[in-house]
Amino acid sequence: MWEPIRSFFTVRINKIMLAICLTVFAVMLIFDGVGHTNANTNAKTKVLTIGAFTGSYWDFQNGYSYHILDDAIKKFEKEHPDVQVRYASGVTREDYTEWLAEKMVDGKSPDVFFVPNEEYATFVQTKSMRRLDDLIQRDPGFSLKNFYEKAVESGQWNGYQYSIPYECSPTVMMVNRTLLSKAGISFPQREWTWDDFSAICQKIQENPKMKNVSCVNGYGWQDAFLSNNTNVIRQNGTKCNFTGDRVYQSITFLENLKSITDKTRNIEADFYKGNVVFQPMLYSAYRANITSEYRLQKEGSFDWSYIAMPAGPSGSNCAMLDVLSLAVSTQTRYPKEAWELLKTLTYDRGIQSEIFSYTEGISPLRNVTQSQQIVAKLKRDEGVDLNLDVISFVMKNAKVREQYRNYDEIHNELTTAIEDILGNTANVQMEQIVWDRKINLYLKKIQNP
Repeated sequence: MWEPIRSFFTVRINKIMLAICLTVFAVMLIFDGVGHTNANTNAKTKVLTIGAFTGSYWDFQNGYSYHILDDAIKKFEKEHPDVQVRYASGVTREDYTEWLAEKMVDGKSPDVFFVPNEEYATFVQTKSMRRLDDLIQRDPGFSLKNFYEKAVESGQWNGYQYSIPYECSPTVMMVNRTLLSKAGISFPQREWTWDDFSAICQKIQENPKMKNVSCVNGYGWQDAFLSNNTNVIRQNGTKCNFTGDRVYQSITFLENLKSITDKTRNIEADFYKGNVVFQPMLYSAYRANITSEYRLQKEGSFDWSYIAMPAGPSGSNCAMLDVLSLAVSTQTRYPKEAWELLKTLTYDRGIQSEIFSYTEGISPLRNVTQSQQIVAKLKRDEGVDLNLDVISFVMKNAKVREQYRNYDEIHNELTTAIEDILGNTANVQMEQIVWDRKINLYLKKIQNP
């Protein structure tokens, strides 16, 4: 009687035991797989972080914020399987400096971080950036000579290299070729001067066909001072020499230019609408705007190009070079690996070539920017002219931003001084003396608040 029942339960128990065994075996396989995953993850004992921001450094809408960074990380991790690289996404350009400063104060600075040009002096003086000279000297596969010289200078302080250029953009003079042709004026020579500039503007204003045209828009005192080698702020932003001859030359040139262009002050000057002959512009702005919707919807059509800035009598065809660079933090635990990551971003030709696909500047590496493939690509894909003759000349004569604290405040004071002089009829040289005293008092005040 009990035998069938016993047999039934024996079969059921065997089935249950088999199911349990299979389940346990499956779980063991799963944990074994997890164990391998963890083992692989744990093998990457070094973690590097990058300080980066979303959007374009050049203040244009850009949907490829992290594309180059992601490609560089993928390449780096493949070559360094024992290192993981991470970054915090979503930090805006406006919030980046504050975000980075907070990380540094908390002792959690990214190992490698982007350095906006305007914040360079602050990061050096707070000892946030590691000197790179020893790493450069010990690396036979790296040479600063492969970069544009002026771009390299942007990362130097008191003879030491603190950062490596990642992307840059020189200031160029945009020229409306159509208006020049209509006025019967030849395109300026490469090494043109203030006299050439003034003469063209005078002809434009005197030509009855040009009555609704403005000769120049956006040319400021910084442009004139740079191209006349006029340095007024000295000793790391603590002294000013506003009484020199070059200051006088620059201000009188601006007065002359103002007297010519004031005749068209009622015109709503807009280079993109085709009613301005000359306008200084970052090359990055040229790249961004030439294909923008606004450019496509402009009133009328015209041919435009660019040239170096005109040279003053005591200077050269010099203009400002803006540079975004990368630095290694003094807080990093892995300086060697951080240096290798920085190199991947700044020195790898493939990664640097992506600048011409996903952002608006140019590569500071000569052999990338001067590549005929890049020139052809920009012309084909964007309609952008990368004139290597002009770019090489501009980069050779460029000047990087002076690095001292309170830069913006000091330049605002200089702007006030120059606008005051240009706005009255007083003797320029006497006004220089007055403002020299005022500016030096201001510098003393902000140094010792």
